[in-house]
Amino acid sequence: FSDQLAKNWLLNIAANYTHGYGYYENYKADKKFTAYGLPYQMVVNNNDTTLIKYSDFVVRKLMNNHSYTETASLKYDTDKLTFTAGQMINHYDGEHYGNVIWCKMPSVLTDSYEWYTNVGRKTDISLFAKAEYSVGNHWNSYADLQYRLIWYNMSGVDDDNMLLDFGEVYSFFNPKVGLTYSVNTNDKFTFLAGIANREPTRADIKDAIKSSTSDAPKPETMLDVELGYSRSNTLCKLAANAYFMGYRNQLVSSGKLNSVGYALMENVDKS
Repeated sequence: FSDQLAKNWLLNIAANYTHGYGYYENYKADKKFTAYGLPYQMVVNNNDTTLIKYSDFVVRKLMNNHSYTETASLKYDTDKLTFTAGQMINHYDGEHYGNVIWCKMPSVLTDSYEWYTNVGRKTDISLFAKAEYSVGNHWNSYADLQYRLIWYNMSGVDDDNMLLDFGEVYSFFNPKVGLTYSVNTNDKFTFLAGIANREPTRADIKDAIKSSTSDAPKPETMLDVELGYSRSNTLCKLAANAYFMGYRNQLVSSGKLNSVGYALMENVDKS
């Protein structure tokens, strides 16, 4: 929904719902019954009893996700000043579960036997304000401020029968400022400085929970400073940019992989 409230004022409101569903299947040969939460099987033949620990399986891993988003902004626009303020709310609800859909010993299974299920929930609320201001024909400045509040929650059992139990609240302030100086219509210098924060992903948190030697991953913080020059005319455009990015608690690959080949991540103090 958009509404031109007055000559210089514009209101924008939007809402979105997205549903995601999908699965994949694998044939698992000679796997233990206990890997899928099933008891060992007793087979009686001519008064002889045999304990069966292994069999072949077909397993299906599924995801069923819901995402809800609402955003609103108010923009004030003049020849020299553009100012926008707004907010966004996003809630994600994701269910992960697995079914054993076939076994070489069919009497073992009930219909759609479920051997694990876990849920991840994330609520993200952000407030932002940004302004761009022109001074004369040469100077243009802008500032962008954002505050984020995040609720992260994970619960249930994963496919290796390990308990996933995690809850955390993150709060971030992400400021950014910039300045542009136009020497003339062709030459332009730009300066940018900003701080960005980012929470760890679900996969990083899950792998840390399963590792007895690893602490829960910390959120990343990055300081970015840039200086640029550009020149353009009717024939070509040339641009050069120098930048420095300093990280605190950056998540980098440890060189190890988890059971499905995903790179395991760990924090480094400074980079």
